[in-house]
Amino acid sequence: MKKKLFFLTFILSLFMIFNLKVSAASYTIYTANSKCNVRIGPGTNYSIIKNGNDNVSVYANQDLTYISLKSGKVNGSNGEWYGVKFDYAAREYTGYVWSNCVTATKASYSDDSAFESKIASFPESYKPYLRKLHALHNNWNFVSDNTNLSWQSSVFSESEKGTSAVSHLYPSMFYKDSTNPNGIVIDGKSWYAACQDAVAYYMDPRNFLNQKGIFMFEKLSYDSSNDSSVSNILKNSFMEGTFTENGVTKTYANAFIEAGKNQNVSSTYLAALSLQEMGTTKSSAASGTVAGYEGYYNFYNIGATSGTDNYLKGLAYAKAKGWNSIQKSITGGASFIASNYISKGQDTIYYKKYNTSGKRQRNAYTNQYQTNIMAPTSEASTIYSSYKANNRLGNSYTFVIPVYNYMPGEAFKLSKTDTVGGNTTTTTTKSVVTTTKTKNNVTTTTKRVSASDKINSAGYRINGSYLTGLSYGKDVSSIKSSLVSKGANVNISNSSNKSKGSGVISTGDKIKVDGSVYEAVIYGDISGDGKITIKDLLFLQRYLLNSYNLSGANKKAADISKDNSITIKDLLFLQKNLLGYTNISQ
Repeated sequence: MKKKLFFLTFILSLFMIFNLKVSAASYTIYTANSKCNVRIGPGTNYSIIKNGNDNVSVYANQDLTYISLKSGKVNGSNGEWYGVKFDYAAREYTGYVWSNCVTATKASYSDDSAFESKIASFPESYKPYLRKLHALHNNWNFVSDNTNLSWQSSVFSESEKGTSAVSHLYPSMFYKDSTNPNGIVIDGKSWYAACQDAVAYYMDPRNFLNQKGIFMFEKLSYDSSNDSSVSNILKNSFMEGTFTENGVTKTYANAFIEAGKNQNVSSTYLAALSLQEMGTTKSSAASGTVAGYEGYYNFYNIGATSGTDNYLKGLAYAKAKGWNSIQKSITGGASFIASNYISKGQDTIYYKKYNTSGKRQRNAYTNQYQTNIMAPTSEASTIYSSYKANNRLGNSYTFVIPVYNYMPGEAFKLSKTDTVGGNTTTTTTKSVVTTTKTKNNVTTTTKRVSASDKINSAGYRINGSYLTGLSYGKDVSSIKSSLVSKGANVNISNSSNKSKGSGVISTGDKIKVDGSVYEAVIYGDISGDGKITIKDLLFLQRYLLNSYNLSGANKKAADISKDNSITIKDLLFLQKNLLGYTNISQ
């Protein structure tokens, strides 16, 4: 042990001679400041990327991932263009955005052991997002909630007819597929049953671990410090002003604040929910003039279950409850939400749509407030915009974020399209393909489980073309057996394509699962010999000194901190492991 410690100290002393300073990781957060078109090249002389017939664009306050910065034309003048990665219509794109449309914010992240301890229970695929949020808002708290539910089972259950819906105004791929090429109308004439892939995108928490989307995971209990944001949420809607009842005039904002305080429900959430349900110009349910229900109001559409003219069902509920004033409707609805959702473990916007909380008191996938799969995103965006306008983003918030069993190794996308470079171009394949046949009035549904689902159910993770989550020191025969037990056909070879039936799994080994080939990554095993030794430390040191090149799986194995960059932080993690202070998580 003394010899090892001496040698490591010697190596690190040499490292310091080269003036490499141990410093905190830094981020530049790129955010769109307005709606702007995205182009296939750096300049207005390049075409706008298309999603069907729609122009692909970025939106105000949307987080972007930086790829490159290039010069190009802006309507004949010279300008700069960011190559960025972003989501649009549940698809991942890369493209070029004019620099005037982008705001860059510097943020730093230190090797914060206290914070790392707090997020230790999250899967590795969550952590890069959480570290960036922590760098921007170090007083925000992130709580991992293990749902104890299978990811694929949850997506399948939430895709059942009548459980999740999408408006016809959104891309048809959200509600039309090979099984239902015309879609299935489930509410009125314009709301369709959501396809399984669309549900998977909007259910995957990692797609919303950004400054705006994170608010769908905010705890919904009352906090008086947020009351000042309510009026901003209602701005430019019919609820911006006042109403008079029983000779008393009050603002709608104060009505929501009063209801939130009385029922211990977030006032900002109540306002955002009502705006989502009533719209900016007033739904009939908020008019008090509907024939047969004159003088009755339902500001949250409670009881308005799916179907034609569903708002009439909501008004019937309001009449039965005696909501014959605006304030009674707003407060009565808050009471309903508190007793039927928040107190039942569904205490975030996300969990009110998807009842999957580990603390749920009712059966999973039941007792869900709405069918609209985009409602959590919309409500979170409304709350974020209000907090930002009222300088409330600096407040301390607690976010409860769900974690499912056997999740994909990266956030689910309907597809990925790359026009810049720096992003793998793939087309997402459903992890469960459902075939339905009808014969003699008997319908048979057959599910074919894909390679990715078998890999996930075996406890491993797909990360692009790599396979991670493999235990360090594990024999390849054990890995093969675990995949075979899930119904997979498996062949394993070494990096030289020679069959490997035994021996420890090593970085660079090739694992073929049902025809799909992945390279094994053992974090810390940079050399690819299946061991984590001083040799790996030397490889990493030389790479950081620009005297040695790493690529492919070997480079991936060097990202020990799993933050998508290789820095001095990874060297320090490796050093601590070799000294026996920490283990490297796979």
